[in-house]
Amino acid sequence: MDDIREWVREEEEHYGKKIELICIDYVALLSAPNKKAKHEELTDIAESLRSLAVDRKCWVWSAAQVKASAHDHRNKKITSDQAAGSMGLSRTADLVITLNPRDEGATLMFRIDKNRHGRGGEDIGPLPHEFEKGRVCPVYREGWPF
Repeated sequence: MDDIREWVREEEEHYGKKIELICIDYVALLSAPNKKAKHEELTDIAESLRSLAVDRKCWVWSAAQVKASAHDHRNKKITSDQAAGSMGLSRTADLVITLNPRDEGATLMFRIDKNRHGRGGEDIGPLPHEFEKGRVCPVYREGWPF
């Protein structure tokens, strides 16, 4: 985590602006090289990321894969308890959102599995998506070319 903190500090100095959102693609990859990530290690990583967010007063986002059993077509809703690797990731996070495909992938349902500071356990959607434009739920703004 020290190298991430240092990198963020250097980038802020370089750009002269505070970074308000840090995205880490896949938290499990922060574990020690050539070592199988264990529950305790991933929980420690998640706690360090939460501490980073609190200390810097910013958001830290990441993602996790689901267990293979969650890909069963009979299971229509993926929840945070299916996060691969460590339940410590979900338990430590302030906000856990899962994306669940509906209508054979034509729409997505957001599930607010956990919200430490508000309502949780609720579905939002279904929402259409336009992956070719990198977005979920089309946004139409006057004057935009697309």
